[in-house]
Amino acid sequence: MNTNIEKLIGKRLFLSGVVGLIRFKDGYPSFLQEEVELLNITNDNGIIIFEESCLNYTNKMRELRISKGDMLSFNAKIVKHEFIVNGFRNTTNGRSVVEYRMMNPSKFSLN
Repeated sequence: MNTNIEKLIGKRLFLSGVVGLIRFKDGYPSFLQEEVELLNITNDNGIIIFEESCLNYTNKMRELRISKGDMLSFNAKIVKHEFIVNGFRNTTNGRSVVEYRMMNPSKFSLN
């Protein structure tokens, strides 16, 4: 992951990534949801932002008929997500974990 990702939080970027697996994940509350694994996600300057991340498999992706190995381009907002492990935040009983994610992807295209 790019070490300067903190500077990108809240910004909407043009990104590209190689399609890895298209798989099912457990959804909430109790249904399966398809997701797409993207590898080597770069910005428009070719700098790697994420080595690996997943997006929900949308109807637009389905229309593009993406498959493993395709280069998928899109716009997305970079966000910081903190979640709590063991029910407590920053205490001796548990710890919080920080992840960086892509939110609200749009304008999908194949390269």
